[in-house]
Amino acid sequence: MTRVPRLCWLLPAVPFVYLAVILWLQPADHLGWGPDKAPWLGRLVYDDFDVTAYAVRGLNAHAGRTPGLEEEPSCYLATALDDPGRSLRERYYLEYPVPALLLFRLGWDWQSDPQAPAALHDAAYHAVVLHVPRDGTEGRLWSQVRRATQTYLILMAGCCAALMAVLLVGYERGGGLAGGAFLLALPAALYFGLNRFDLLPALLTALSLAALGRRWVIASAVLLAAAAAVKVYPALLAPLILRYLWADGRAAAAWVTAFAAAGAAVVLPSLFVFGWEAVWAPYRFQLARWPSPPTAYGYVLPDSLGKDDLRGHLFRQGALALGLLLLLWWRPADLAALLRRGALLLILVVTLPVFYSPQWLLWLVPLLAPLTRQQWPVLALAVALDAVTYLTFPVVLGIRNDDQYLGSLRAPLSEMYDTWLTPCASFAQLERVWWSSLHQRMPLC
Repeated sequence: MTRVPRLCWLLPAVPFVYLAVILWLQPADHLGWGPDKAPWLGRLVYDDFDVTAYAVRGLNAHAGRTPGLEEEPSCYLATALDDPGRSLRERYYLEYPVPALLLFRLGWDWQSDPQAPAALHDAAYHAVVLHVPRDGTEGRLWSQVRRATQTYLILMAGCCAALMAVLLVGYERGGGLAGGAFLLALPAALYFGLNRFDLLPALLTALSLAALGRRWVIASAVLLAAAAAVKVYPALLAPLILRYLWADGRAAAAWVTAFAAAGAAVVLPSLFVFGWEAVWAPYRFQLARWPSPPTAYGYVLPDSLGKDDLRGHLFRQGALALGLLLLLWWRPADLAALLRRGALLLILVVTLPVFYSPQWLLWLVPLLAPLTRQQWPVLALAVALDAVTYLTFPVVLGIRNDDQYLGSLRAPLSEMYDTWLTPCASFAQLERVWWSSLHQRMPLC
């Protein structure tokens, strides 16, 4: 096996250098659209919004409250803060799987009791970002919110470095399926890697695949179940892995049993503690997301298939089910074939929704990265995705946030995004031409 060059082991330092830049730019006692030291940067270097959502959800989890509120509360935060008699709602809003609260509350568990008012517990996270502290009390409270968000940045920098290390070691013994770690040092991957928490399930997915490549079947199943607990998409890889192991009945049975047991061990405590409504609410929110460009509908696919009606739902769910069945028809010959099929499935997953989330590119990294040393097309598609994603957000969509501006950008952004999605369909050809194209692994990190 060809190991990665030694210089590649400098890559895990990159996320910490980027983290240091963010921490230097961020003001200590408030949040906002951009750094006070360089307002012209806007959201190009870091994004306070999503990490503030994690901080607000973590604050509620730290306080022992129960999630399950159907819609995020909407109120004028400054007025709510001025109401000392304001009471807490019965539940709080949570749009992420309940096990993710174990991560979110880490931003508060190490800090002193914030003694936050009900207005902050029940605030919309956008309002928390945009609120400017008006006195010393609010300044101290918002400093704690800032420290909570920085906790997530530090944790995600660690996940980014760890994922790089896993990719450099490889998914197989002797350095097999190693490389592609440099993808995480590209602008969009770094940006969303630290400013979102999707690197946690990506790391767990990569560890699961590395365990699978070493025939550590039980560990592979447990790690993938843990990944699926915080983000649903890794669960879609379970049928592909089971098909891969199908020739070895004992290994397949052990894997699926361990996966089910680990999943139950994560989900059942949440059901017992919070109830079905709280556990299901985040998934209901994701299934009912409103249309948000850029998407394939109206450009590559008919606009009618993106509507919230029976026809649209049947198309999107049916296309995903059909794609999965086709990928399961033949058993993957090796782990590389499994990665290619997993990448095809996730490309389908990110093509069908009626909304756009730029952090989706992180989902593909554990599957595409090890293939970049063997196939230039995979490398080109991965780099193009990163460039298109960063250009879309934060460069363009991060400039302004009014409906007229976003509406004027819908067509060009959708066409640009679909320019990347369309050639991804040709990724299916890699299954056929894999061994007939490049036989030597390229010296890439």
